[in-house]
Amino acid sequence: ARAIGAQEAKDLAATHGEGHAVDGHKGPKGLAEGHRFQCNLTDISQLPSRSIQSLTQHEYAKDPHGYVEADETYVDFVREDDLIVAADGGTEVALELGLEPAVVIGDLDSLPDELRAQLEERQVKFVTYPAQKDETDTELAIHYALGAGASEIVLLGAVGDRLDHTLANVLLLAMPELERVPATLIAGSNQLWLLRGGAQLEFEGEAGDIVTLLPLGRDATGITTTGLQWTLDNATLSFGPARGVSNVMTAPLATVRLIDGLL
Repeated sequence: ARAIGAQEAKDLAATHGEGHAVDGHKGPKGLAEGHRFQCNLTDISQLPSRSIQSLTQHEYAKDPHGYVEADETYVDFVREDDLIVAADGGTEVALELGLEPAVVIGDLDSLPDELRAQLEERQVKFVTYPAQKDETDTELAIHYALGAGASEIVLLGAVGDRLDHTLANVLLLAMPELERVPATLIAGSNQLWLLRGGAQLEFEGEAGDIVTLLPLGRDATGITTTGLQWTLDNATLSFGPARGVSNVMTAPLATVRLIDGLL
């Protein structure tokens, strides 16, 4: 199952499938030039067995508060059989892209009443939460996708003009519930994954593509890479310094293996 989401007035959020994702900065050769990374996530204990890959069904979601532009490239990540879940006002972004949600979720504080009425007439499902809650609508959308059996999550449009929401959406990749479910955040020409200790990430691109490795929360240790200009061999990247920014792919296939931490 694959899930895709959208952020509220303007954050598109979640999908299950191939583990493709885009984050924010354009590298010398990136999605804006017409190609996408493809990545496979592998448990080190299972090497050299087949990587975890995308599966069958898709879903979509959005989270509110803050402006996110409706990027037409998001449509390229949508499959015909995807189940689209829109988080609150993100519904408008999805519709602007020609993506009608099957489910709208959240406190619905940003969704116009007239639009809700139109969608209800078209049998769109609404899952409503109180405004006073612990989770963001994007997080609720991810939980919904997982509950629907999604095997991969892709977050579309989760980077907007509210830095707090952007950071929160990035950190959602570290949800314990996603430990065994490949998750990708897509924004513009960039793709973002979270690699957990004890796993290996394999991704495709082109020579010259930018790859940045940043530890999350604490030091990331035992990092070994292939296919990158600045090779790491059982190395440590410390949490805080930006040493891992702007590495470069030297081949169509690259790998990053991590022993401990989050990367």
